[in-house]
Amino acid sequence: MRAAVVAGLEKFGWVAALGWGTQALRLATLTVLAWLLAPADFGIFAFAAAIITFVQPIIGLGGSSAIVLRTRLEPGDVASVFWLAMAGAIPLSLLLALLAGPVMRLGHAEGAAALLAAMAVSLPLSGASTILLAVPRRARNFRLLAITGLVSELIASLCAVLVALGGGGAWSLAVRQIVNQALLAASGAWAARAAIGDRPSLVRGRAMSALGRPVAAGQLVILARERLDELLVGMLFGSAFLGFYSVGRRYVEAVTSLAPGLVMNRAWPVFAALAQDRRGFARELLDSLHLIVGLGWPGYVLLAGLAPLWVPIMLGSHWLPIVPVLIALSLVAMARMVVGIALTAMITAGFAGRRLLFEIAITILSYAALAIGSSHGSDAAIGALAATVLLAAPIELAVISRVLPVTFGDQLRVMAPSIAAAAIVAGLAVTGVRIVAPVAGPIAAIAMTALLALAVVAAFMASAVRKRRASPA
Repeated sequence: MRAAVVAGLEKFGWVAALGWGTQALRLATLTVLAWLLAPADFGIFAFAAAIITFVQPIIGLGGSSAIVLRTRLEPGDVASVFWLAMAGAIPLSLLLALLAGPVMRLGHAEGAAALLAAMAVSLPLSGASTILLAVPRRARNFRLLAITGLVSELIASLCAVLVALGGGGAWSLAVRQIVNQALLAASGAWAARAAIGDRPSLVRGRAMSALGRPVAAGQLVILARERLDELLVGMLFGSAFLGFYSVGRRYVEAVTSLAPGLVMNRAWPVFAALAQDRRGFARELLDSLHLIVGLGWPGYVLLAGLAPLWVPIMLGSHWLPIVPVLIALSLVAMARMVVGIALTAMITAGFAGRRLLFEIAITILSYAALAIGSSHGSDAAIGALAATVLLAAPIELAVISRVLPVTFGDQLRVMAPSIAAAAIVAGLAVTGVRIVAPVAGPIAAIAMTALLALAVVAAFMASAVRKRRASPA
């Protein structure tokens, strides 16, 4: 038992190292590049990257998910999925390169067609890395995944900064992505070298794709929900505002990786292992919800609430228009992480099709709100997006609870103390900005607010742990 606990903590440690280390590198790179590039450069890249990201699930056809979810892998399964994905990725990347001009014109970035054409090369690389790295992920070899991810991110980030210093503009961001995907693909090929050496079979490839297709469809809708808004923002407001929007999202994603993302990555294989144990499944789901809200929400609140203080220091005063974007995207992330863990549970419980319907419905509502709000300006548009996602979240949880072994009341009860902690942290952030900063300065206000917020979160989490230990197993 002790050995199992130690092994579990070690694996979680590697997951944390990958998530935190990667985001630390990305934030450091982003901060440096924000001083070297204009917001429009980030917007041009974001528009092209959104196109690439949206196409990626089509290439994989759910192969990576099938590798993780399949009860038993037979020889040839991985090789079949890999070569089937490559057969679709290469012509698709060539087609996208040919259409780069008209596509970038939609984002008011006609001169950046070559950028998208070059980034299309990353499609086969991304497909290869996703599928091949699913092999060590299935084996829960988180040490390999962490080292591979961190080294690839470091080398890619250094390349991006060098290109930016040379006046490369948006190309520096494209170089980072291409180099990162190439290194991940090479690492995946080494990790799965035995599996891809098997004889591929079209029949096996189709069978694996059929298993992973519902998950791929769900991922496609999630990407539509999380990335198509960047396309809409680019088309509606141009590359400059899209630059604020995309950089704001990267900071929100960094907060997500600190705790909520780790909980999500850990929950996926655990839910799958407990699929036949309703009691254990329910307990894991409630614990995951508690961790996401308790550790994640205060981080989002601090990021958005203290933005008027830290943005001029870290990015420069010309980035201050990002503040309302950070507030809106933080609210969206708070809602989506809570709903996301429940949707992940739905997949492992065998309800992938229903999850897809949920994602489609919320995506349509979100983008309708964004489009309607655009007639009143950019800030109104992202405000409408945030309001829609927040209002839909409790409805989603209530409906999801009908197919999972937890009730809506159970979910609210386990989240209530952490929600209260986040509310207190919000009050501290407002006090820091409006009262402390004018007297003691922004840095002192940030430090004091962060320390008090940490104390509040620690107190609430300690209380929750005591209650958890006192509750029956």
